[in-house]
Amino acid sequence: MKTTALIRSAALRHAPAPRLQRARQIALLCALALGACRGERAVDGLEAAAIAGFSLDEASPKEAPITGAAVPGAADPTRPTIAFQPDHLRVYRATPVDFAAVAPQGLPQADWEKARCEWTFGDGSPLREGCDITHTFNRGTSDERVTLSVAVGGETFSATQIIPLERLSVSGGGASLAGVPGAIPSAPAKGDGNLRVAFLSATADEGTDWAGLMATIKTLGPSLVVHLGGVVGPDAEGFHAWEAVREALAEPLRREGVPLVWALAPSDLAGDPLVRRPSAGLEADDFELAPDSVFPNRYAFAYQGVYFAVLTGAEQSKEDLAWLRANLTEAQIYESRIVISHLPLHPFSAASTAVLGPKFKLYELLLRTRVSALVSAGQGVFFDGRYGALPVLSVGRISGAPAALAGHDFVQPPTLVVVDVVRGQLERTFALEHTPEGSWGLFDAQYLPETVEVYTR
Repeated sequence: MKTTALIRSAALRHAPAPRLQRARQIALLCALALGACRGERAVDGLEAAAIAGFSLDEASPKEAPITGAAVPGAADPTRPTIAFQPDHLRVYRATPVDFAAVAPQGLPQADWEKARCEWTFGDGSPLREGCDITHTFNRGTSDERVTLSVAVGGETFSATQIIPLERLSVSGGGASLAGVPGAIPSAPAKGDGNLRVAFLSATADEGTDWAGLMATIKTLGPSLVVHLGGVVGPDAEGFHAWEAVREALAEPLRREGVPLVWALAPSDLAGDPLVRRPSAGLEADDFELAPDSVFPNRYAFAYQGVYFAVLTGAEQSKEDLAWLRANLTEAQIYESRIVISHLPLHPFSAASTAVLGPKFKLYELLLRTRVSALVSAGQGVFFDGRYGALPVLSVGRISGAPAALAGHDFVQPPTLVVVDVVRGQLERTFALEHTPEGSWGLFDAQYLPETVEVYTR
């Protein structure tokens, strides 16, 4: 029977004393890394990790008393100590950790069962009681200090334990992409209907790592880069924000011959956007935009066999809807039709309440015109899934205040999202996350929940 390494199920907490003794003995061996609880690690989600378990040997003696032992580095094995599992916190992930207070040597079991344990965590959460508990650390940005206070046998003891953050290899911007052969899928071969699109958003923060971002984009080798808005922050001065993104992103991409497409946020439009029509390189002509396009508010174009339509703002007018329907209907000759909007049809997170509308008219329109994906970024989180029958993609942010998926309590790291199109069909989607060390590596999509609000994976 599988259970957690530190015996936190209600059944074991209320089990007869001999079995509890056996459970805590094994838990202590786990903490000492003696291999007593090595098991298969299950695929886990964002809100509740499945920790490596072990099987209780029902044939083993259950009357074996717990003797206690010192955690490595403990100064006094006669004092209570802290056992915990897993042995590190995940970077930019929520990590549930099982804690157990371990009895000091020589303490009668009857006294230990009357012990009162209080835990203080260094993440600002309230004090917790109980000698076997689980606590979730949500930040994933630093080591965390845990303090245990135990009142037992008329005395009060304390113990402190550092829960370390996972240590990642340090590399320069973009270098991590080549660190593991095959970790990042190769870009599709050049040709009509084959392209790699890189999506990013929310670059308003002055601390944006532009050099690392550009190095990563060059390593990815996209055919097209789409900035989904968030150039100008709520309190930022528009001109300087646009100058910064022009110098750090737009002009380097032009020199590389990579077209840059804009899908602006309402705050961007209010800041007198300095944006060029998409073009491939310094000497290339602008893309041919669809009839009745109003750049940058609404426009559409075909590129390498894929059709793109860009919307700006929240509530779309009747004229906007008629324009979108007409152009997407004409675009049925293309294998894929991708609609890009800063705002989604429905929130992915609590980061913003603004959505694209009218929701159900747009939903029906996009289904009837067989849109391959609706891509948005206004919620600041990465999620690849469906809204009803409509494929949707939420692009995380590069900088600024981090956000969490709706209904989940951890924040996502900065992400850059890539979509590969092969022979006109959307073949794969993956995200790269920015680590505290300044490198970019694959975001593990297995941590994404199966459902978020009305969205499903």
